[in-house]
Amino acid sequence: MRIHRAGTHFFLVSRILIPAAKRLQCRQIILLSGKRVEGAPPGSQHAASIEALKRAADVLSSAGLVAVIEPIDRIENPTIYLDGVTEAFEIAAAVNSPSVRVLYDVYHEQREFGNLIEKFEKNIEQVGLGSYCGCFPDGTNRERVRSTTSIFIASWRS
Repeated sequence: MRIHRAGTHFFLVSRILIPAAKRLQCRQIILLSGKRVEGAPPGSQHAASIEALKRAADVLSSAGLVAVIEPIDRIENPTIYLDGVTEAFEIAAAVNSPSVRVLYDVYHEQREFGNLIEKFEKNIEQVGLGSYCGCFPDGTNRERVRSTTSIFIASWRS
């Protein structure tokens, strides 16, 4: 199984994405990992993600943008590669750029792995955006409404 050259899709899409983000005055863009490649050698998608995001960081930095990588739980998306913040934080740390951060989505992380606060506090410097919506103790997904999260992150950093 072959992993395609890291970031090829991002660079094709960035020709449209970056000008659109600037027109909308967005400072952050959300990136998803794409599908898990069955049969790929262990660690190959992890390494490809780091390589792609290092390349993307240069482009994003030049454009004055920050990418936040969002892990999605496999309950919601069974084929997604990046399914938790632990690996997302490892990837962001390896990229080592202020232009690549993690979207810490409490909803997805709680559904997939739990143990939210410890992971959040340990990795706060790599969090670029937090999302806390629709997370109910009974596991239901009632009216998943996103709230403004800048205050949430700022309060943790102060």
